[in-house]
Amino acid sequence: MGLSAVTTIETTFADWTSKALLQRLDELGIPSGRVRSIDEVCEWDQTHSQGQLVEVEHDSLGTLTLPGPPRRVLRRAAARPHVPATERPHSRPGLRRHPRLGG
Repeated sequence: MGLSAVTTIETTFADWTSKALLQRLDELGIPSGRVRSIDEVCEWDQTHSQGQLVEVEHDSLGTLTLPGPPRRVLRRAAARPHVPATERPHSRPGLRRHPRLGG
């Protein structure tokens, strides 16, 4: 075919609005979502509620909004219990021999 995947996708969906396409994908049960611009991400309420933007005071510039930490650090009340490797689902002999799992 010769077209890159990106070109194929752009050509296929060129006549769709993003809203209509996302609605159709949802109807088909295909998980999807919009890719937001940086400006849209900075204005999005979820970005603020999750602490992904922080306000800092600068001596001469005043209040600045900057990207927050890349991950939220959550404190855990108790450590996870240790589970021996033989009891972990991925270590069962049947799974290790499965051809699609490299066994």
